[in-house]
Amino acid sequence: MKRTAALLVVTAFAVACQKAETAEQASARMQAESDSAKAQIEQSMAAFARYAGASQADSLATLYADDAVLMPPNMSAVTGRAAIRDAYAGMLQAGAPTLHFNVLSVVANGPLAVERGTYHMTTPASAGQPASADSGKYLARWQRADGQWKMVEDIWNSDAPAAPPAPARRRS
Repeated sequence: MKRTAALLVVTAFAVACQKAETAEQASARMQAESDSAKAQIEQSMAAFARYAGASQADSLATLYADDAVLMPPNMSAVTGRAAIRDAYAGMLQAGAPTLHFNVLSVVANGPLAVERGTYHMTTPASAGQPASADSGKYLARWQRADGQWKMVEDIWNSDAPAAPPAPARRRS
């Protein structure tokens, strides 16, 4: 018992004597973490493009955390991996898109990272729908667990101008 108490006192003393991280050390650490996270996130985004192009909603969902939130444009937010899979399955019914991502920045600190980027997407004509193209920007928050980065929040929007409002009805 005395030995355990002594060990606890020594451990507490050692922890208390550690110097706080300087601003320069924190900056260097975060830069190294950001560089590492960016490389891994770029691989995940390349996989995202492959999965979308193959209409693999199940595979797309594996890139998200269990409790992730997807915030697509012109739709309500979707929470949870199963709901995200279903949302992508619905979106992919319009046709498998060709996606290109440009990861502009990743800032990481410990197990959290924020990614900012741009996308370009083309969708082929199908089922009476014309081919389409879109470009825009996105923001994603990632969390590392068990050595893997998973998206926990994902939002994007188009650079295309919003559609004009419908004309007002004339009163008779």
